[in-house]
Amino acid sequence: MNDLEAFLVQHLPVDVPDKGRVSSAALEQLWSELFPDDNYSSRRGREAFLKAVQTTATGSSGQEQLEFRPGGWEVNLGKGLAQTVVATALLGGILVMLGTAGLPAAVLTAVIPLLFDVSRTRLTDSQDYVLAELVVNPAVLKGELTTDQLYESLSAETRRSITRLEFRDFLDAFRRAGLADHKSDDRVILRPADQARFRITFR
Repeated sequence: MNDLEAFLVQHLPVDVPDKGRVSSAALEQLWSELFPDDNYSSRRGREAFLKAVQTTATGSSGQEQLEFRPGGWEVNLGKGLAQTVVATALLGGILVMLGTAGLPAAVLTAVIPLLFDVSRTRLTDSQDYVLAELVVNPAVLKGELTTDQLYESLSAETRRSITRLEFRDFLDAFRRAGLADHKSDDRVILRPADQARFRITFR
């Protein structure tokens, strides 16, 4: 199980990891939690996401495996497979949302695992230490400090251990881990390690 699949275990209903049953309602809820803006791009991405799960469920055997109910459908993907299927479909939906038009659901589910190595950004011990030192300051949590001000707010001992340039790398690692948002005026909002936001970075 990769890190995106592990993330989905925490955010999909509890019966999904154990039974492999996935409903369209649960998937729509997951999408709306990750992407709350209900605009045209988000709706296109959600439709591609749902269609990709449907294609995976019905495409391999050619037989209909969806159980339709009032308000949507449910499919049994089998234990251990649900997270992989949903993770692949989710990436496909995100690509469509970002403007990659014309990708059939079958292509999304087949090609995405070959194109992307999905992993979670993890902080090193030293990055964890610096983040913990910073987020005790309420001004840091509110995004009131610039990059330089954040560096100056560190203890003298910590500043002796890392240069300003290294500190900027730390902030970039925080951003990729979903723990920092950079504003246009060089101010930075930081979050404690247990409040990371879901973030996908394409390299």
